[in-house]
Amino acid sequence: PDKFKDITHAYDVLYDEEKRQMYDRYGEDGIKEGGAAGGGGGMDLFDLLSGRRPGGGQPKQKRTKDVLFSLKVTLEDIYKGKTAKMAVTRHRICTTCEGAGGDKAHVKTCNKCQGRGMRTQTISLGPGMYQQSTGPCDACKAEGKIIPEQYKCKTCKGETTKKEKKVLEVEVPKGAPDRHRITFFGEADEIPGYMAGDVVIELDVQEHSVFKRKGADLMMNKSVTLLEALAGFKFSMEHLDGKKVLISSSPAEIVSPGSKKTVKELGLPLFNANYTHGNLFITFEVLFPPSGSIKAEDLAKLEDIFKAYKRESMDIDSKDLETFYTIDYCTSHHNVHQKKAGGAYDEDDEDEGHAGGQRVQCANQ
Repeated sequence: PDKFKDITHAYDVLYDEEKRQMYDRYGEDGIKEGGAAGGGGGMDLFDLLSGRRPGGGQPKQKRTKDVLFSLKVTLEDIYKGKTAKMAVTRHRICTTCEGAGGDKAHVKTCNKCQGRGMRTQTISLGPGMYQQSTGPCDACKAEGKIIPEQYKCKTCKGETTKKEKKVLEVEVPKGAPDRHRITFFGEADEIPGYMAGDVVIELDVQEHSVFKRKGADLMMNKSVTLLEALAGFKFSMEHLDGKKVLISSSPAEIVSPGSKKTVKELGLPLFNANYTHGNLFITFEVLFPPSGSIKAEDLAKLEDIFKAYKRESMDIDSKDLETFYTIDYCTSHHNVHQKKAGGAYDEDDEDEGHAGGQRVQCANQ
């Protein structure tokens, strides 16, 4: 029923010249407001027909759709800022015929739709059964007007618009967030009687090989040896602006495995506040010497150095205890062959002992 009402309403608007003009100028709101005014509502129909809005404002002109483009940028681009060029193709009003499609003196009303741009056709569905359907007129392409072929514009071939390519210069601001949008007003398609929509450029920040971004802060991982973790570390790296910087631990600072350190103001410029920067966060992995690589006499020296940090094992009386030795962990060590009650395997355990459907073989079994 609602759909039938919509169709009936559209048919009524199309076949009422006054309502059709009102719709062309003000859209559906104009029809509703005009109808309310005619019934004694709060809007004067004369205001609508004279081009005025309630309160003396001007009518809002219809616009074509905005067009969204994606621009890939690197983290370096976000750090330094850049100007990128993007070519866009859009339809613009033909300057030769000024959007008329041809010689204005020879523009005629379409006799197929009587200038309405829509046609109602009756379709036979069977003996005594018919259906009416309303759709855009194919003779005039729903424009309600036709121009004889010999009078059509030679530039746009009667289309009223022509394709035009334009190169836009996109200013990527420093510190811009991912998915930040830059708008070029009025650069989208043009259609006679409509304002041109906007071209919107959305920044797509690509992943970086070293840094991950969180707002204006940067995060990275760094591996250090056990000696560096205990005695201090220094390393140089190339930052996003191409300059090399030296990162150093503080005096007497010890790095624990998985610990996170902060380097102040070595992150990205703050968006719209480029005079200050975010921070750099470094998560450290400590590389321990391989098993068996430290000699017994060196271990004795280490015990002497760290004698203040007493080991738990020193207080254990192991004389009457059976000793078990640890080995390197491997996923294949999981017991996946133990059946549950009822004979069903534990599927979760089965999956845990596999990677991609294949059992992982360890170097040392």
